[in-house]
Amino acid sequence: AELGAHAVHCFSGITPPGTPPDTAWKRLTEAITPVLEAADRSGVPLAIEPEPGHLLATLADFHHLRGLLGDPGPLGLTLDIGHCQCLEEATPLECVKESAPWLRHVQIEDMRR
Repeated sequence: AELGAHAVHCFSGITPPGTPPDTAWKRLTEAITPVLEAADRSGVPLAIEPEPGHLLATLADFHHLRGLLGDPGPLGLTLDIGHCQCLEEATPLECVKESAPWLRHVQIEDMRR
Protein backbone atom coordinates (compact mmCIF):
# COMPACT_ATOMS: atom_id res chain seq x y z
CA ALA A 1 0.00 0.00 0.00
CA GLU A 2 2.83 2.40 0.84
CA LEU A 3 4.26 1.90 -2.65
CA GLY A 4 0.97 2.81 -4.30
CA ALA A 5 0.46 -0.65 -5.77
CA HIS A 6 -3.01 -1.37 -7.13
CA ALA A 7 -2.62 -5.13 -6.54
CA VAL A 8 -0.15 -7.80 -5.51
CA HIS A 9 0.32 -10.44 -8.19
CA CYS A 10 0.96 -14.12 -7.43
CA PHE A 11 0.72 -17.67 -8.75
CA SER A 12 -0.39 -20.91 -7.10
CA GLY A 13 2.78 -22.75 -8.05
CA ILE A 14 3.06 -26.28 -9.37
CA THR A 15 1.80 -29.34 -7.55
CA PRO A 16 4.68 -31.53 -6.37
CA PRO A 17 4.68 -34.95 -8.07
CA GLY A 18 2.61 -37.50 -6.19
CA THR A 19 0.57 -34.90 -4.30
CA PRO A 20 -3.16 -35.62 -4.39
CA PRO A 21 -5.21 -32.70 -5.75
CA ASP A 22 -7.19 -32.31 -2.50
CA THR A 23 -3.94 -31.99 -0.57
CA ALA A 24 -2.57 -29.42 -3.03
CA TRP A 25 -5.72 -27.28 -2.80
CA LYS A 26 -5.67 -27.53 1.01
CA ARG A 27 -2.05 -26.37 1.09
CA LEU A 28 -2.83 -23.47 -1.23
CA THR A 29 -5.80 -22.31 0.83
CA GLU A 30 -3.80 -22.54 4.05
CA ALA A 31 -0.86 -20.64 2.55
CA ILE A 32 -2.91 -17.92 0.89
CA THR A 33 -5.27 -17.19 3.82
CA PRO A 34 -2.82 -15.04 5.83
CA VAL A 35 -1.83 -13.23 2.64
CA LEU A 36 -5.48 -12.42 1.96
CA GLU A 37 -5.85 -11.18 5.53
CA ALA A 38 -2.88 -8.84 5.00
CA ALA A 39 -4.35 -7.73 1.66
CA ASP A 40 -7.61 -6.92 3.39
CA ARG A 41 -5.87 -4.89 6.10
CA SER A 42 -3.80 -2.94 3.57
CA GLY A 43 -6.58 -2.38 1.05
CA VAL A 44 -4.43 -3.83 -1.73
CA PRO A 45 -6.03 -6.91 -3.34
CA LEU A 46 -4.20 -10.12 -4.14
CA ALA A 47 -4.41 -10.90 -7.86
CA ILE A 48 -3.71 -14.57 -8.55
CA GLU A 49 -2.89 -15.59 -12.10
CA PRO A 50 -3.98 -18.86 -13.68
CA GLU A 51 -0.74 -20.23 -15.11
CA PRO A 52 -0.30 -23.24 -17.41
CA GLY A 53 1.19 -26.17 -15.51
CA HIS A 54 0.29 -24.76 -12.10
CA LEU A 55 -2.33 -26.02 -9.68
CA LEU A 56 -4.45 -22.99 -10.54
CA ALA A 57 -4.22 -23.09 -14.33
CA THR A 58 -7.63 -21.97 -15.60
CA LEU A 59 -10.43 -19.58 -14.81
CA ALA A 60 -12.43 -22.55 -13.50
CA ASP A 61 -9.58 -23.21 -11.07
CA PHE A 62 -9.73 -19.56 -9.93
CA HIS A 63 -13.43 -19.94 -9.19
CA HIS A 64 -12.74 -23.24 -7.41
CA LEU A 65 -10.26 -21.44 -5.14
CA ARG A 66 -12.77 -18.64 -4.50
CA GLY A 67 -15.30 -21.25 -3.43
CA LEU A 68 -12.86 -23.04 -1.14
CA LEU A 69 -12.01 -19.74 0.55
CA GLY A 70 -15.59 -18.50 0.83
CA ASP A 71 -15.23 -15.83 -1.90
CA PRO A 72 -13.02 -13.41 0.04
CA GLY A 73 -13.17 -9.78 -1.10
CA PRO A 74 -9.40 -9.27 -1.35
CA LEU A 75 -8.99 -12.18 -3.80
CA GLY A 76 -8.77 -10.87 -7.33
CA LEU A 77 -7.57 -12.13 -10.67
CA THR A 78 -4.63 -11.43 -12.94
CA LEU A 79 -5.82 -12.37 -16.41
CA ASP A 80 -3.22 -13.18 -19.05
CA ILE A 81 -4.94 -12.83 -22.42
CA GLY A 82 -2.44 -15.21 -24.03
CA HIS A 83 -3.35 -17.91 -21.53
CA CYS A 84 -7.01 -17.39 -22.38
CA GLN A 85 -6.12 -17.92 -26.02
CA CYS A 86 -4.34 -21.22 -25.43
CA LEU A 87 -6.14 -22.75 -22.42
CA GLU A 88 -9.72 -21.56 -22.22
CA GLU A 89 -12.62 -22.71 -24.36
CA ALA A 90 -14.05 -19.19 -24.30
CA THR A 91 -12.57 -16.49 -26.51
CA PRO A 92 -10.26 -13.95 -24.86
CA LEU A 93 -13.03 -11.35 -25.08
CA GLU A 94 -15.47 -13.70 -23.36
CA CYS A 95 -12.86 -14.43 -20.68
CA VAL A 96 -12.46 -10.72 -19.98
CA LYS A 97 -16.21 -10.15 -19.80
CA GLU A 98 -16.82 -13.17 -17.55
CA SER A 99 -13.89 -12.26 -15.28
CA ALA A 100 -14.63 -8.54 -15.01
CA PRO A 101 -15.87 -8.58 -11.38
CA TRP A 102 -12.57 -10.07 -10.19
CA LEU A 103 -10.07 -8.42 -12.56
CA ARG A 104 -7.29 -6.58 -10.77
CA HIS A 105 -4.57 -6.86 -13.42
CA VAL A 106 -4.51 -7.80 -17.11
CA GLN A 107 -1.51 -8.96 -19.12
CA ILE A 108 -1.52 -8.86 -22.90
CA GLU A 109 0.83 -10.87 -25.07
CA ASP A 110 0.94 -12.12 -28.61
CA MET A 111 0.28 -15.85 -28.75
CA ARG A 112 -0.86 -18.39 -31.28
CA ARG A 113 -3.29 -21.09 -30.33
